[in-house]
Amino acid sequence: MLGESKPFVRNIFTLNTCSHIVGSQVLSFHGEAELLERWRDFVAEVYPDVIIGYNISNFDFPYLMDRAKALKANNFPLLGRMIREQKEDVHHSVITELQSGTPESKRRLAVYCLKDAYLPERLLDKLMCFTNYTEMSTIDRLNLIKDIDYIQCPNNDFFVKSSQRKGLLPAILEDLIGARKHAKADLKKKTDPFKRAVLGGRQLALKVFTVRSIVITSFIDLLTDYRELYV
Repeated sequence: MLGESKPFVRNIFTLNTCSHIVGSQVLSFHGEAELLERWRDFVAEVYPDVIIGYNISNFDFPYLMDRAKALKANNFPLLGRMIREQKEDVHHSVITELQSGTPESKRRLAVYCLKDAYLPERLLDKLMCFTNYTEMSTIDRLNLIKDIDYIQCPNNDFFVKSSQRKGLLPAILEDLIGARKHAKADLKKKTDPFKRAVLGGRQLALKVFTVRSIVITSFIDLLTDYRELYV
């Protein structure tokens, strides 16, 4: 957990047998599909904010998804944290049969309909769709002019220009740049090799973090305003 010096759980999911590992819990499974689904259950129980690992987005997760599909471990891909609920699994081909069947089959269909109506509302709430679109409509009500009063990024996010109101990101960038300037100024004054190395690493980290923040948020036009980042 973030802020803790030691992990709150150390376990390993293995296929077939594995010798004991001191300080860790070894969980062995005879079948690969069972292993994948039990690991999925573990992730759902722990409910992590972030899953990190080396190159997991480009290799590990795609490989695990492919293996789960090949092994028909249908519950494994349900790793998302958007909401804990999921849609009732009712194929369209059996809806008529369920409707014409027993009270229990109709109950299954009714639950399907209820979740069909409820889960999208949960998603809208989780994604803050109404909030975001309300803010966008606020821009329209202010009669702001695109490219003069606000800009639209490639990912369709809207940002009011500083002539109207200073945004959160520009304020953060200014703080980062100010911190880097301060570190560079201190670096010039220091003669101790260790302190110079610390300050040099700090100003470099601030530079990299600021540049990445600009690129990720599509603030390409700010690159020209903050050329000193590349000096």
